[in-house]
Amino acid sequence: MGRIAVVGSGISGLATAYYLSRKHEVHLLEKNSKLGGHTDTHSLKIDNQDLKVDTGFIVHNDRTYPKFQSLLEELNCSTSATEMSFSVKKKGLEYKGKNLNSLFAQRRNILSPAFIRMVRDILRFNSSAQKFDMDDEEKTIGEYLQEENYSNEFKDNYLLPMAAAIWSTGREPIKAFPISAFINFFQNHGLMQLSNRPKWMVIDGGSESYVRAMENKIGTVVLDCEVKAIFRTEKKIKVVAKDYLEEFDEIVLATHSDDALQILESPSDQETSILGDMKYTSNQIILHTDERVMPIRRLAWASWNYNLNASEETVSLTYYMNLLQNLSTIKPVLVTLNDPDTIDPDLVLATRNYEHPFYNKEMIRSQKRHSEISGKNRTHFVGAYWGNGFHEDGVQSALRVCKEIEASSC
Repeated sequence: MGRIAVVGSGISGLATAYYLSRKHEVHLLEKNSKLGGHTDTHSLKIDNQDLKVDTGFIVHNDRTYPKFQSLLEELNCSTSATEMSFSVKKKGLEYKGKNLNSLFAQRRNILSPAFIRMVRDILRFNSSAQKFDMDDEEKTIGEYLQEENYSNEFKDNYLLPMAAAIWSTGREPIKAFPISAFINFFQNHGLMQLSNRPKWMVIDGGSESYVRAMENKIGTVVLDCEVKAIFRTEKKIKVVAKDYLEEFDEIVLATHSDDALQILESPSDQETSILGDMKYTSNQIILHTDERVMPIRRLAWASWNYNLNASEETVSLTYYMNLLQNLSTIKPVLVTLNDPDTIDPDLVLATRNYEHPFYNKEMIRSQKRHSEISGKNRTHFVGAYWGNGFHEDGVQSALRVCKEIEASSC
């Protein structure tokens, strides 16, 4: 049995600590006063109803989250079906991509050459993208769209806002995202077909339910413990925080990559290179009830609603939580990323700031170099950023490092 520190309690850190606690003495260190990272559930009272509303991690599905689903089943966390739909609004344009009725929420678009051009290019992309050489991991979304001569309507009103919404990145920066990874995501999530799509779900009682189910199954949990420095010797790891100094046999860094690099004393050249090339974007999250951010036409209200009137540099998206979490309040419960000036301050219920991985060529290259730094010098790295940035990637990353630790202790 080893003495292991896990720093950070997002899904990756929680899963790592949970699995390792079965055989090892595990200490989970979290800088905040609660566990969960981007799993962030708010207790609200709206229209005389007690609600649990998520502003970070919200949905998962039955196809591309196998390890996370297995974890939920193991924890006896129940789930409910939800709708995943996408809408776009800007001056003079609104549509929701659920069915023909909502697609033409603005009836004039039936006769709009520009709108028909967009629909035609969606069909062309769904067909031609599946023939793309997936070994070409260097070509970006921006380069691909230019080479394939897609219409501005398709690029600006469909593909770029869709990609920006998925990875919480602005429409301009998302052009640097590798097109192969984007196509792979679309294929895996059934977004290139009308049938046989994944079944999307939310966790009953809010996503915090799985966090509560895990925390009592983890060795030692230390909250309000912001690690300031990690010193590594040949035989031990020394962890330093305010009023905290402990030694461990191994350490697992489940923080964001830039935070991991910052707290490592004397990082190796490989650690500096790999972790330093992984960047993040910051997003302000606003939980509120101001429906002015939504499309004018109710027919166009979707689970995810993109605002094209906002800046191209940051994502501008509103989650309709009544639809996503099956809330029955009369007031709409909304979560908007950025654009605080469009929301009445009197209708704001909570605000948060989250950082999301920024995927570009450098990020993809660094992901492939995980084995160069993880497992070296008694140090291991986990995080959803080693994959696509979702909860499934966090659990997969945790399982990989758990195997790494077990192999080294044999």
